[in-house]
Amino acid sequence: MERNTEVISTLERLLFITTREWTYFEGAAHGNTVFDFYVYDAASKTRVDVLSAQELEPAFREERDLAFEKLREHDSFNSFEEFTPDDVSLTLYRPFYDGSGRLKLELQFTASTAYGASDGQWSSYTYSVRLTSPRIPAALQEFVSPPDALATYLAATGTARRMGWSTVGPSPATRAWLRDVVVQR
Repeated sequence: MERNTEVISTLERLLFITTREWTYFEGAAHGNTVFDFYVYDAASKTRVDVLSAQELEPAFREERDLAFEKLREHDSFNSFEEFTPDDVSLTLYRPFYDGSGRLKLELQFTASTAYGASDGQWSSYTYSVRLTSPRIPAALQEFVSPPDALATYLAATGTARRMGWSTVGPSPATRAWLRDVVVQR
């Protein structure tokens, strides 16, 4: 068994996290990968269930339908007569600020497929597509505008797709940890 956890984006106190677990069960024909996605509030030290992909999925029906059409173009889905939009799920999303400082979401929609058609973007036996949406759910509205320092940086550099930002408090331990992490990379 192997397990990896990755922070894929941040918005101040919110961490957007994926976990990947590879397992092999006795008697299985091959190992399997299982992914999970969740949002963690570092200030309260809890998962934020109202920001889960499952909770936000109804707000992105339009994008899901577009993902369904993109999935139908893939060989492993175009022969399924009963493949419908309800077979497609929002499995993760990643907030980012574009070059003009607008908050957007990269959405990943996933559907079941044959093991050999898995694309590695989500669990075994799945295939995923990613879309960008400018629509921001109410629960993330407080982050629509980046902090002034980030907005100034984005305006000056035109750098696109900032995958998050965080504030570092005045704690010497926090600053030492951040210095060590940055220096080690």
